[in-house]
Amino acid sequence: MSYVVLDLETSGDEYDQYNHFCNPFNEKHRITLLGYKFPHLPADVMTAEGEFNGCENPRLTYKDDLRCTSVFSNIFEKNPSDYFGPFKYLIGQNIKFDLSWFWGSESLQTWIADGGKIWDTQLVQYLIDAQQKTPRNLNALSTQYGGTLKDDFIEQELKTKWFYEIEKSRAIEYCKADVVNTEIVAKAQTPIVKQMGLENIVRVYNRHLLAVTEMEYNGVYIDLEVLKENRLKLDKNITDTIWRILSVVNTTDWPPHIDFNVASNGHIHFLLFGGTLKNKEKGPVKTASGQFEMFKNGKIKEKIQEKPYFVAGLKLRGGHLERNANGLCKVNKEALETLLNTKHREVIEDILLYRTLTKLRSTYYDGFETARHPDGCVHTSYKLAYTATGRLSSSEPNVQNVPAREHSEVLQMFTSRFGPNGTILEFDYSQLEVVLLTWLSGCPQMLKDRHNKVDIHLVNCAFSEGITYEEAVRHYNNHDAGWDQLRSQVGKGITFGKQYGAGPTKIAQTANLDVEIVKRVLAADRLNYPRLYEFYEIQAQTVQANAARGVSIIPSITGKRYAYTEIVELDSQGKARKYWPSTDIKNYPVQGLAADLVAMMVGKLFLVLQPHRDKCLLVNEVHDSVIIDCKKEHVDFIKELVYTTLMTVKGEFKREFGLEFDVPLEVDCKVGTSWYECKHGED
Repeated sequence: MSYVVLDLETSGDEYDQYNHFCNPFNEKHRITLLGYKFPHLPADVMTAEGEFNGCENPRLTYKDDLRCTSVFSNIFEKNPSDYFGPFKYLIGQNIKFDLSWFWGSESLQTWIADGGKIWDTQLVQYLIDAQQKTPRNLNALSTQYGGTLKDDFIEQELKTKWFYEIEKSRAIEYCKADVVNTEIVAKAQTPIVKQMGLENIVRVYNRHLLAVTEMEYNGVYIDLEVLKENRLKLDKNITDTIWRILSVVNTTDWPPHIDFNVASNGHIHFLLFGGTLKNKEKGPVKTASGQFEMFKNGKIKEKIQEKPYFVAGLKLRGGHLERNANGLCKVNKEALETLLNTKHREVIEDILLYRTLTKLRSTYYDGFETARHPDGCVHTSYKLAYTATGRLSSSEPNVQNVPAREHSEVLQMFTSRFGPNGTILEFDYSQLEVVLLTWLSGCPQMLKDRHNKVDIHLVNCAFSEGITYEEAVRHYNNHDAGWDQLRSQVGKGITFGKQYGAGPTKIAQTANLDVEIVKRVLAADRLNYPRLYEFYEIQAQTVQANAARGVSIIPSITGKRYAYTEIVELDSQGKARKYWPSTDIKNYPVQGLAADLVAMMVGKLFLVLQPHRDKCLLVNEVHDSVIIDCKKEHVDFIKELVYTTLMTVKGEFKREFGLEFDVPLEVDCKVGTSWYECKHGED
């Protein structure tokens, strides 16, 4: 295998204002050393003083940047092609970080377009480990596969210094050791991947890594004016909510000189349930005999001390709630929701609303404003090797978990970097996990429903109301009163709960439904789709049959494996109760297969869109959807190109995994000037 191993050493603030460590999108951060190694040759390093002059800002264009000194071109020039030919693999540990620094290199992009492949040792180990939470840093992998540990002296130095401040010769040896160890790990992983039958899934996930690097590099554009305007509206809503809560406080015997703090769980407890409130106040100091202590000048001594006040409050009953260490009722979301059927429902709703609104402000409005880079975009950190199923996640900031239904106005700030000449496109696989569950289970009724384009959410509504599916469709299409809410709460709530393997009680709590309704729907569901429940039972039996020391590792149809962990709990008598979590058993195969499909298709889509960056940019992936920032004049062309690409699932499953995919799958496309309009716009 022809390859080059790559590792960058970078310098910058430990965490900059964007909460990134050594941020490739921060002009003040830079590359200090670039280590590389070809097969059968010693490791070498480019330094800032030599041919590599430091990449001050890699985020200019997709052309070679002179200040970046054509990093990838330098690697090509040093490639001893007469020895083994142009390299086919670029190998690195968490290589997405390294690629981000010179993603704009034309040489790199050409190499990718010509079929260059990635081998990320961290990502590969994640798949070898069946996505378990095991150490996958370079030190851990080097120890596992026979390499050496990092220079501890430099590790200690880096706690107080930037990398460019490390003594040069020692820093170079440190960088060389990293590429040597990465090569050792990659060589050791290769036969393991083959032995485990992971070649296909490793190839798919490493290609997906390229698409993810592209999305990080492009970033999601944030319209600062919309952000500020919506935050002002939100602040007014927060203020109005606080005043409504305070108006209720004023009807009680709350001590008038103590400012009620809506954000205080203690104050909420005493408002709702009453009790003895201990308030910290400055008061006179008394002696043991009850006399005031005096200063020499005749003034009474004072200190901060707790003064008790009995508060009757609203006199709600909280005996069913858990207590904290101070004996106060826990007043988290779940606890407060149990009080919604009381006569003080409105103030409970306002307390919950206040918490929701303040979280929206801090997480999305303040958070995204802080994370917004000078190019107007937030550059998230996507995590490819994090979840138990292989699904992509993101942080700093999280651009996947943005409210899409309730409070979806947050999405209005996500607009096009092309201004009035741009638009946002969102493509998503319709009911993807239902489709894949149909495929996995082989359930004839589910397959019939897919062919007939049955709305699974309305099936749940029909079960809950005791009517036929056709009647449910008629009610919904006629916009009969309550049916939008019924489909959203009952239909989707139960569908998503089932997909995550939740039981009746958990679904009822999550969807705010009567548990008897959920039980009725699930009972009808079992009768309607018997093969599905047979599939669940076979999965559970397989997990238990393959258990060893409390862990059961089961391969999937794509070769990716899932690790199930036995749960051990103590009962009231201290006896251990062991069981395998049904939620994981039901959820992992379906969510994991969805992750495989999305990785496969978004990886392909990246290569398809690579020549069209003058027209559009791939900017985000959210579970079963992908978001594109597109110039308006190219919308029709890009829509057709992306749709056609995403609809080749059947062929891709056959090509990548040798699997016959035979369930109808639809791709929806929404267009809007913002991500919000995509959610509420037209096809």
